Amino acid sequence: MKSLLLTFTIFFALTTACDDSASDPTPKCGDGIINIENGEECDGEYEGLDTCNSLGYYGGSITCNSQCLIDLSQCEAAGRCGDDIVNGDETSESCCQDTGCEYGICSVSGEGCVDAWIPDCPQSETCSDNQPWMCIDNAPPVYNCSSCGCPGELNCYEEICYEQTEIDKQRQNQLLPMDQPLDWYFQLIDKIMDPTALTYDEFYQLSAELLSADSRYTAVIMGESHGSADEKAVHMQLMLDLSAAGWEITELGLEDNGAPLLDASKLEELGFNTTSIPGDLSNASYCEAAAQATADTLNTEDGIYLQYTGSGHTSRETSFWDMHWGISELPHTAECVLQVSRKALVLIAFDPDIWMTLTDQILMWSVGNSYSDSRQAVSSKLEQIITRWDYSFSNLQKETAYDTTLYDLDTNVRIIPGISRGNVWFAFFPRPDREPWLTKGFQTIWNDTDIQDFLWNNSIEPGNCSVSWNFTPGEELLTYHCSKDSNQLEAEVDPILWQLLDYTTNN
Repeated sequence: MKSLLLTFTIFFALTTACDDSASDPTPKCGDGIINIENGEECDGEYEGLDTCNSLGYYGGSITCNSQCLIDLSQCEAAGRCGDDIVNGDETSESCCQDTGCEYGICSVSGEGCVDAWIPDCPQSETCSDNQPWMCIDNAPPVYNCSSCGCPGELNCYEEICYEQTEIDKQRQNQLLPMDQPLDWYFQLIDKIMDPTALTYDEFYQLSAELLSADSRYTAVIMGESHGSADEKAVHMQLMLDLSAAGWEITELGLEDNGAPLLDASKLEELGFNTTSIPGDLSNASYCEAAAQATADTLNTEDGIYLQYTGSGHTSRETSFWDMHWGISELPHTAECVLQVSRKALVLIAFDPDIWMTLTDQILMWSVGNSYSDSRQAVSSKLEQIITRWDYSFSNLQKETAYDTTLYDLDTNVRIIPGISRGNVWFAFFPRPDREPWLTKGFQTIWNDTDIQDFLWNNSIEPGNCSVSWNFTPGEELLTYHCSKDSNQLEAEVDPILWQLLDYTTNN
């Protein structure tokens, strides 16, 4: 009996030792073992060496959740620098990543808010990491393309980095060419309807950030195309907004060639110190005034210089758009500011209602090139011009997102960046109903058989015609005065109904 009991005990012990479920259970969350192969990071209490504070958080405890994963929710609730939330006592000195910078940019090396050029200048008396600026000890860098070269394929020309295209496009021709493809005349009009255009408020916010980030921006250069109410309003609003935001306006340099671009009542409302700048079609006097006003200044210490001139004087940007600016003489005012190692923000206002009159005139004159072919060629050319014009202007819809009130004027303005390097914008006012008055009026008189015979037989081309107009509501009238040698035609056209009202010839 004893022998049997011992055998049973041994058998029981052996079978128990072979029971895997009792001694080696399947690994699972909650068994107190961190089963890395199952993706577990913890099991039960968190036992790692890290703490919320060592990970950069301001407090809390690291825990282990029910899925055996490390839980930082308490740490995150306490916050940390860099979480895009202004926590507790965070300031721009302690955590500019979250608070932002009133002036300058947030240094990635932990120095707090620094001026924009600081990261580009790790060493003094050497060329900056941002060509062509040369680093100076304890001072803003100097623009020096002669010594530091230009980035990419830009060329150092008159001490400024230019694209070769900008240099090649210098010109003194005040008239547009009449032999370009039709699409060429509408390049800016088509570009301006880019769906990514900014509203005025978005543009102002971007401008404020640019000025605040880099104190070398000591000038705001404004250019009007033909002085419409909308053009003046967008610039007046920008000047007032800059002043209201606390920027000191050191001076307003105003183009004045006998008739200042802004009248006295508007200048009085601005309340700025204003200096008249007489000049001509060159940029010389405007350049000199801007350079003198901005040299050796910083906007955070000395304020901002404003300049208001015709758009053609403002920036290299106009060199790209020879379909609208017949003159482009380097340097422009914004580049003259660069020559004294400062920067300028540029806003060019472009109102097609007025500006496109010259384009209309050139296109009308270009119809004369078809006189060497046939009457049908003239008719076809007129139709092609009008169709192409209507295509562009039919796209100039006033989207409500761009409606705004600027300087007490309700308007619709789209603001897009220019081709130049990040400091130039166009303010554009869509005019979907703007018609090619001059060309369409000439088509109206050309379609009259008797007038067509007179013009054709006497070789009177559109270029032999001058046009006067009256767009007073209820009195709209286009009057064409065409002559060659002793042959003369005067014709009146209704520019609303596009009807020939009357005409006379001298034979």
